[in-house]
Amino acid sequence: MVVDFSKSKSPPSPVCISGKDVETVSSYRFLGVQLDNKLEWSTNTDAVYKKAMSRLYFLRRLRSFSVCSRMLHMFYQPVMASTISFAAVCWGAG
Repeated sequence: MVVDFSKSKSPPSPVCISGKDVETVSSYRFLGVQLDNKLEWSTNTDAVYKKAMSRLYFLRRLRSFSVCSRMLHMFYQPVMASTISFAAVCWGAG
């Protein structure tokens, strides 16, 4: 992915690596983080939200089966908290 920081609206010149042009894309997934060419977090935030809601469903299902709170906490820590806080260091950088 090429991120252009110039103020001009003209498209950036192509980047070549080993004689091959690098493909220009609007977004790219790198180390589990969705990056877009405008350096906005909306794509990544939507992906994290969708993943967290999916995992929250399982937590609610466990609670509906009257699972003890200790077991719910054991599920929450590795599954929910890690999903939500993944790459949190990057979020504060902007």
